Amino acid sequence: MRKLSEKSIIILFLIILIFPATGLFLVISKKTSISSGQHSELLKVEVAQRGTDPSDIWRTSIPALNSTKPGSGELVGIVYSGILENYASKIVLNWSLELEIEEDCYLNNCWNGSVEILQHNGRHFVKQKFMSFKSINPRDMKIDYIFSRQKNLLIPLKKGDKVIYYSDKIVSAHIKGFNPSDEFGFIFYTPENADPLEFNNWKLNYEYKDAIFYEPSFYVFSVMLLIWAIFFIFIIRVRSLKASKERDRFHDQQTIEQIMKILSNFIDAKDAYTGGHAERVGLYSKMIAEVLGKSETVARTVYYCGLLHDCGKIAIPDEILKKPERLTDEEFGIIKTHTTKGFTLLNTLSSIPEAGEVARFHHERWDGRGYPYGLKGKDIPEFARIVCLADSFDTMNSNRYYRNALKKDQIIEELKKARGTQFDPQIVDAFLSLIDKGIIIFKNN
Repeated sequence: MRKLSEKSIIILFLIILIFPATGLFLVISKKTSISSGQHSELLKVEVAQRGTDPSDIWRTSIPALNSTKPGSGELVGIVYSGILENYASKIVLNWSLELEIEEDCYLNNCWNGSVEILQHNGRHFVKQKFMSFKSINPRDMKIDYIFSRQKNLLIPLKKGDKVIYYSDKIVSAHIKGFNPSDEFGFIFYTPENADPLEFNNWKLNYEYKDAIFYEPSFYVFSVMLLIWAIFFIFIIRVRSLKASKERDRFHDQQTIEQIMKILSNFIDAKDAYTGGHAERVGLYSKMIAEVLGKSETVARTVYYCGLLHDCGKIAIPDEILKKPERLTDEEFGIIKTHTTKGFTLLNTLSSIPEAGEVARFHHERWDGRGYPYGLKGKDIPEFARIVCLADSFDTMNSNRYYRNALKKDQIIEELKKARGTQFDPQIVDAFLSLIDKGIIIFKNN
């Protein structure tokens, strides 16, 4: 399965974060109501005449009407203001106020919301739904209405009729020192000598949601959510940096490997018969390290050491290195110097300090009869012991100037014979296990 990218993980995190955050606010609302005969300490409603300022009072007259309409003659229009105050830590929404008309009158206007009119025609109520005085078209009205001389819309209401006001606002929750409210208003016309209207019978229908951002638990949850978010982003950032470092490390590793292969090819180019020898020794060495239980990093380092083990041969004259006849003692002495010359070349390779040691000691023997220093047993660095066997095997398994590659049985016999003399016994056993598994390929079976 393909791993998610950093961008995909962040998007997924934001989606996951939105759900609990949204869930905090989208609490299922609860519908309820209170009536004028009930007492509530959470919500208070009042509708009354706004004042006696002359600018709030209008006069008009209408013609005589039949007995089914409120009284005719001179009418006085008065502003009645309403207010809903919220004292609870809950949000009030979708609220409506149902007012029962107690005296004959005319409704002329309403603001900050819309109204529904219920006129009783003697048998049942006739309903006019959601009427806004800003956009009402009298031709669409189902209830009775009349125009005054000033072209104002007058809706006749009799005792027992109802006006239901629907607010278009949400009343926020109570905050210490601040009581949210929603104001609205009406203009009612009544006969000139009538007393101002009173609205003693009403019913408030509303929905509310818990305003959890006023609760201590909300802040605890918010802090925890914030900490989780910071931690999550921190983890993503660490992963990003780690991935970036891994990419850089992989790139550096590829670069080093390519340079080493080029260098090993230069070495092999000095002898056509040994072409690819360094690469094969590196691979065999890596396989042995893995069988011995080494980590991937260590096994890779052994591979690099195998690639470079013969780099000192660059300093050996071709006429000696490629000589098909038997070498003289003096010439063989020169050949031996490729170990120390290789160490000199690789000693400054700080990224792989083991490479210089392997170049210097890969011809040492377990029994102490190797060169250049005659080291014995575990005094020989382990990487050098591994490369020593890999180097010897590839030599036996390759064609040379003086002979063809040995047969499989011959090579196995030589390895077993040299176990504990030329080679570390544990390393021989590891390599023989690779042969038993069929991982090692022989040129001459």
